[in-house]
Amino acid sequence: RSTIRWYGIPNDQMGKIASIDVKACVFGNSTQKNRCFTKQVMVKFEAAPLSEPTIDRTRWPLGQVRYLREGSSFRVRLPVRNPNSADAALSVTIEPDSIRSEVQFQSGELVITPKAAGFRQFNVNVRIPQGLSRSESFSFEALPRNWSRVLVLGDGLRDPEVAGTLALIPGAQVVNPLMQELSDRTLALRDAVVIGTSLMSDPAAITAATPAIEQIKVVMIQTPRLDVAGSSFWTQMGSLGLSLQGRVSQVLGSNFPGLNKLPVRPAQSSGLAAPSMALLLAGTLTSESQNPSLLSISKGTSCQALLNMTYKPVSSLPPYDLALVAKCDEGGKRWIISGAEWADLQSQSAVDRGVVANWMKEVLK
Repeated sequence: RSTIRWYGIPNDQMGKIASIDVKACVFGNSTQKNRCFTKQVMVKFEAAPLSEPTIDRTRWPLGQVRYLREGSSFRVRLPVRNPNSADAALSVTIEPDSIRSEVQFQSGELVITPKAAGFRQFNVNVRIPQGLSRSESFSFEALPRNWSRVLVLGDGLRDPEVAGTLALIPGAQVVNPLMQELSDRTLALRDAVVIGTSLMSDPAAITAATPAIEQIKVVMIQTPRLDVAGSSFWTQMGSLGLSLQGRVSQVLGSNFPGLNKLPVRPAQSSGLAAPSMALLLAGTLTSESQNPSLLSISKGTSCQALLNMTYKPVSSLPPYDLALVAKCDEGGKRWIISGAEWADLQSQSAVDRGVVANWMKEVLK
């Protein structure tokens, strides 16, 4: 079964009837097609209704503003189609022409490379040979190159805990979720969020921080007040293999020797570089720092210890480790749960002065 196709029929032929001779031949012998049959066919040319081209916005819905980083390339599929003929060519143009140095259409994809920070709007125009066209509008904002991948949630820059965290993560952006909405723009391009004691001490602030906790892939909670995280949070952590033992004063009771007798070191399987000397918690950063929380990690789960406190109750017996910081993986999300504020960790040797900042950088990757 064959099909005869005729493209580019002149407009002045529409509504007219034409006689077409169709000749079909087969082989009469091995070398000649000499057995032929000719049939006259009457064809009437009628204009068929044409449909405008389509632009599939599945991966960039109408009304969505994309947030990109200045100088970085972004690619997204944008299928375009001529519903009248899969073979006919399509013309795709980007308007205005002033944005074409930043936005191109290549092989069914939009490729965007913002050269400067700021808001942009552009149109994708698609046209078929018969002149019908479709246009769709898109918007994006290019955020500055130095837009931090880490978001710190806390009371503000004057908070000693926030200031201490910023000393470990230079350039991180600080937001008080009670004062500033955690909008799509605020959360854009963030890989990690750090939450500390000032926020965990306020239930309203925890509620306001929910969008960041749910949307950002690495969540670090660092506070001795892990007990206020709530039952639903600890049920979730329990399903991953992590539970709360309690505050160190509760766990050790009358045997609590003081923080200066509980050295802090990376767990063997943590992947964190060991310092030349164990670190100590100063216990002075916040009103809660003197009494950190300890964790319990189930074996064979997605959780593992990152930092341990070493406790030696009897000098004649070997010490044992108490989990202070743990990492848990949940699908594509990572939780860093710390029973102490990292800015409260103090190195005991000048050569270890940057070790906590390096640890922080490593766990927030």
